[in-house]
Amino acid sequence: EAMPSTSKEMKTHTPYPITHNSPEPSVEQKEKQKPRSQEYSERILTILLNHPEFIGYAQEYFLPEFIYNEKLKDLYKKVILWYNSAEEKSSREQLNSLLNSNINSEDGGYIDSLFLYVDKIYENFDQPELQEELVKLIETYKINFLGQKVNHLNSQLATAEQQGNKQEVDRLIKEIQILSENLAKLK
Repeated sequence: EAMPSTSKEMKTHTPYPITHNSPEPSVEQKEKQKPRSQEYSERILTILLNHPEFIGYAQEYFLPEFIYNEKLKDLYKKVILWYNSAEEKSSREQLNSLLNSNINSEDGGYIDSLFLYVDKIYENFDQPELQEELVKLIETYKINFLGQKVNHLNSQLATAEQQGNKQEVDRLIKEIQILSENLAKLK
């Protein structure tokens, strides 16, 4: 699947209309309804779970607070903790064993699916191609995350201006400026 060229393409997409008379969506349809941010988080984690040698890079450029889904955020934090304490940082089996010993069975099934997901999506990728894909996913995700944050702050700015709160307006303008500069560097 091609990488989206704009952050607009990363937003939630619904491939079909849902009405009260619509049948229950299939698993495939539910999968397609996932927010792009969750799909990208899953793809990033899939690559990291299957190639722990990339965790050091991800840890530096992909912060846990970028992840909206709490289950994925918690999993990512566990992966980072394992990586920072592991002696053998590239052992997929050691990571899998640790994760499965510290989670309930429902989450274990989800983690197992992420381990298998890499075979479905990245079947024909070699290690350098996976690393390049990881870098692209993280960059695209960060662009989307920062863009959404700027939009949120802009709406807060409009409210602060309406309320005449000059101190809050000044703070928000500075924060928006910093985020916008970071966003421009990524594009």
